[in-house]
Amino acid sequence: MLSFLPLLGVALMTTVSVTGASSASAQIKPAGPAVLAELPMTVYQKRRARLLKELGGCATVIKSQSTDDKLDQDFFYLTGIEEAGVSLVLAPRARTVVEQLDFPIRNPKAEIWTGYRELINTKARKKYLVDEVRETPRPGLGRTLRAGLRRGKCYAHLRFPGSPQDVPAQKLGNLLKGYGARSVQQWSTLETMRVIKDADEITRMRKAIAITFKGHEAAVRALTPGVIERQVSVAIREGFYRHGATGLAFPSIVGSGPNGAVLHWFKNSREVVAGDMAVIDIGAEYGHYAADITRTYPISGTFSAEQKKIYEIVFRVQNEIIAMVKPGISLNQLHRATRARIEAAGYELPHYFGHFVGLDVHDVGDPDAPLEAGMVITVEPGIYLKGKFGVRIEDMVLVTARGGELLSKDLPRSPDELVAWMEKIRIPQ
Repeated sequence: MLSFLPLLGVALMTTVSVTGASSASAQIKPAGPAVLAELPMTVYQKRRARLLKELGGCATVIKSQSTDDKLDQDFFYLTGIEEAGVSLVLAPRARTVVEQLDFPIRNPKAEIWTGYRELINTKARKKYLVDEVRETPRPGLGRTLRAGLRRGKCYAHLRFPGSPQDVPAQKLGNLLKGYGARSVQQWSTLETMRVIKDADEITRMRKAIAITFKGHEAAVRALTPGVIERQVSVAIREGFYRHGATGLAFPSIVGSGPNGAVLHWFKNSREVVAGDMAVIDIGAEYGHYAADITRTYPISGTFSAEQKKIYEIVFRVQNEIIAMVKPGISLNQLHRATRARIEAAGYELPHYFGHFVGLDVHDVGDPDAPLEAGMVITVEPGIYLKGKFGVRIEDMVLVTARGGELLSKDLPRSPDELVAWMEKIRIPQ
């Protein structure tokens, strides 16, 4: 999915070839061994332990800002909890309770509409692996935070400035004044943690990619003259869930013909026409981790001369940029290199070349900072001819010590391999 970042400031794998899929006509590889969607609580416990060390003795509160349709990824990253209104209190210098979870008071009448919550008791403390779990009308405010401020004399803000407050500003100001404590901005600490993916995260992203491949298979089978784009979108979603997706990373983009030249075409309302191409930009989610892979398919199974010319330019540029991925280079440097190549071919690149991927499809990360092993990015160059068609190819790349591992290498990319694969996929099963 396209990124519009401004131009502002694990286990290591071997680098793979980026010239094409390993087998042009073979079926996409199966997802592999079963992977549990949910991470064990010990993973979240280790993340909090790391954060506690980074806080420099400062206490902090992070409150779940989840809504019905949006998960608070920062809070979830530290706790594995999806519920809104829950607060995590961290007090590194407190003597007894260092990690505490505060749940809002239950509302039994509301739970019949929103779902029943577990009872908060000693079992909850063992489940979430924290020192204390309580139910309170004022989550985040209480003895643990006060003890942390009293002993640490410091409060750390974990949210980017301007984000929703985890503690009411006036209340926090009074507490800081009362305990003679200062406040510091440490939002980049959590971002730095999240941008480096561990083995558990990469495993789930690989699973999301494998499921996304199945969505592309479903799209190829559904892309026939006369079908409506939204019918293709339905087939993609069905393919995702049939193969184990736990959600959609973002609404599927199905842009046929001139709609392929619209960067984020979500209407999916046009009838597919023979001779068109279709931009299919889709991503499954597995265990809250996103995939994001785009292919541009010739509806009739063959490219016209003009279509193939544009496709080959985009394919060549993508290969060259993927080959540049390594620790030390930044996203902004990769974008400038992508734009220069597209412009040298006589076209424009109207969007950013890619983005970080993780819990969010457009995940946290500094586009000016050097890439490090364990980061996952997309590379998605494109050329768009208004009123005619667009071509975009997007793949996910894991940064390793040796370069970039193309995580989505098993979905054909080169024009000839793509056509051969489409022909095989369309053979009645």
